[in-house]
Amino acid sequence: MIITERNYFSSEELFKKLVNVVMLKDPSIYVYRDTYITSINIDPNSLFPCQFYILKKELDSKIQLQEAFREKECDILNLGGYCEFKLNNETNYRTILPPIIEESIEADGKIYPLINDGMHRIYLAILQKRRINVVYIRGSKEPYYAYPLPNGWVDVKIVSEINNNLIKKIHRIQDNKKLYRNFDSAFLNCSKPRGLN
Repeated sequence: MIITERNYFSSEELFKKLVNVVMLKDPSIYVYRDTYITSINIDPNSLFPCQFYILKKELDSKIQLQEAFREKECDILNLGGYCEFKLNNETNYRTILPPIIEESIEADGKIYPLINDGMHRIYLAILQKRRINVVYIRGSKEPYYAYPLPNGWVDVKIVSEINNNLIKKIHRIQDNKKLYRNFDSAFLNCSKPRGLN
């Protein structure tokens, strides 16, 4: 894995773009407008996963990406802003953001810092016993589409493959993509929903 081009953008540029992120199924909703957005360095164990598994090949890919960025003197676990980059022989840019954390007040009255995006990098930080830079958002217009796992990281396991018997998340609503944030609406080739789960 080789990074052939890399363009770095500041945290201010990141925040300006984040307020233009819309909902996947309703692009009239700017989910992060009028929210509190900041960048913080945090203990990854204090963040709440919403996904029951880590996919091993995805984790391995993040380790390779970490090494490729390290050669460009960039630490993907310590991003203040964001990067657009080209990988190997690709002609199109991809975007890597810091992990996105959304504060959520749940029915039990507790405040949970939910992992919206960047689960595998956060888990990598746990494995490497490192803190990680994240974007922390408070006051989203719509709730995140899944609940925090009941027991936090204790409920997360590493799997080699995904099958139909594997529960990914506990969704808030049946049509969970109604609550999906479309980061590609503001960033180049950032993330896309995987299937319908």
